[in-house]
Amino acid sequence: MILMDNWSANYIASVSELNRMLGLRFVWDGHGYASKGSRTPVGESILMAGIFHNKGDYSQRNVEIAKLIILVKHLQTIERYGQGLLNTFKKIIHDTSKNWGTYFGVRLEINLAASLIEKKVSFVKTESPDFTIRECGVYMECASIHRSNVGSSKLIDKIRSVVAGKSKKEYCNPSTALCVDITNVLATTDESENELLASQDEMKGIIKQMLRNTNSSYGSIMLFSYFMDLKSCFHSGYVRTDNENIAPKLLDFLDKYFPIGEFRTGPGWTPKAG
Repeated sequence: MILMDNWSANYIASVSELNRMLGLRFVWDGHGYASKGSRTPVGESILMAGIFHNKGDYSQRNVEIAKLIILVKHLQTIERYGQGLLNTFKKIIHDTSKNWGTYFGVRLEINLAASLIEKKVSFVKTESPDFTIRECGVYMECASIHRSNVGSSKLIDKIRSVVAGKSKKEYCNPSTALCVDITNVLATTDESENELLASQDEMKGIIKQMLRNTNSSYGSIMLFSYFMDLKSCFHSGYVRTDNENIAPKLLDFLDKYFPIGEFRTGPGWTPKAG
């Protein structure tokens, strides 16, 4: 949870740390020039925080700054764990200057890496799947959904599409949890879908049916999102739905480190990205 109070100090400190850890400059000259860092989604948050402040839209300003603060916190945790892991994420964030669509997935990977480190879970950052927890014999794979001009814009349809696509992978098995960031779609979804997400029993029923219909053997599906409440507290939460075939070792791992809990939602603001 991130609580906004001194926005100016938080903003300056966050930009400075992102510059240091990511090796990116966030510069606009007002005449069409934009540095590499400013062309990334991180750079957009830095820019939009200033724009919202100048417009007097302090709620949206605080959302953008909160996103920067929690990203800095996660990257600092990763840096303390190992420079090599930080460099892995650094390179991917650099690449988002050319392809914004990759940011949503890497942001979830950064979130999970920091969470595993803080929980003192020993893991290896792999590619397919994204995290290997060898001592438990379990895996975590990351994915994301976001708005595009292709396919349905509905939250459930987007989730179904990514589950179906990921279910064709070799690592789709009862020992793997599929983690999906839904922040971008949730930010612009209609009220009924927000209510559906808040009603976890109904959402879990839909996900369970989705697992059956796609013949997916993932042990668990976890939907992640960021959220700013009316008290200016920034949260990262998830809805977890276990498959009927979940491996006992994955169930034990998730119950210990990612227990089923209440998902926070409205009233408030969901950003377009974490």
